[in-house]
Amino acid sequence: MDRLNFDAQVLMTQDAMPHPLNPPMNKPLWLRIELAKLYNDAAARLQTKYAGRYIPMATIPWDDIPASIKELERAKGLGLKAVQIKGSYYDATNLDNPALFPFWEAVSALDMCCLVHNFTQGCGPLIADHFTEYPMVGTERYHRLHLGTYLGFGLDYAVACASLSLGGVLDEFPDLRFVISHLGGGMAAILGRIHNYQDKVFWGVADDPRHGKTPKHPYGYYLERLYFDTGGFFGHLNAVKAALLEIPARQLLFGTDYPQEIREGRKVKDFVAGLRTLPLPAETIQGILSENGRALLGL
Repeated sequence: MDRLNFDAQVLMTQDAMPHPLNPPMNKPLWLRIELAKLYNDAAARLQTKYAGRYIPMATIPWDDIPASIKELERAKGLGLKAVQIKGSYYDATNLDNPALFPFWEAVSALDMCCLVHNFTQGCGPLIADHFTEYPMVGTERYHRLHLGTYLGFGLDYAVACASLSLGGVLDEFPDLRFVISHLGGGMAAILGRIHNYQDKVFWGVADDPRHGKTPKHPYGYYLERLYFDTGGFFGHLNAVKAALLEIPARQLLFGTDYPQEIREGRKVKDFVAGLRTLPLPAETIQGILSENGRALLGL
């Protein structure tokens, strides 16, 4: 961090989450609850010891909502400000699953932020023998060529954005805050299609009890409630430029995706230098690098 001029770093973990698509790895719920407690306790100690330097996120079991809420409340009491979740729920449903609404209510009441980031796809011994430990959109087709990492993450993040926005979650809980990793999986590239078809299909249509709530506003209204990080795009500044055509700069956060990209320090420095060349005011660039994240987390 010192070598790359990082003043502060958000720390993430996933290890207390279930592995529903890889049963041998799936620790029993009671053990994952205890692992979450151990991690969150250690994270809180680290945050206290290095105040302002590390901002750890809480972890939860998540497939058991009451246990997750209980641990989230405890983590908030320890001083943790955010929690990491996945782009799909553990039973392969979207984030507007009604079973998750008590969890969203708890996150909102605790004034915490959610970071959406998936498991990295595991590899078998052969390039044609991969698996995903957690359901993503299209999981059943990701057993070759590492497609789950290349494409699956992005598709899952895009569906997460749409389900949170169009599925009534952001209407029901107007104070919820989400960071969607990896620029939201290319959401900026398909916003025009969403705007076009939402108007034609169901914006303003009455709620249907068989299928849940319909959105109360155009999609752009909800987009302003979501934040996106640049992790996974070092060396690809054009992707950030494209995102900025649709996403306001105040909603963009500088992410490293450590250790996937940051191993090579030159990439980090080149990416920051590239950001500083964008035709944006200096304070806007500084917002992406630091201040947007600080404001989001209440630092």
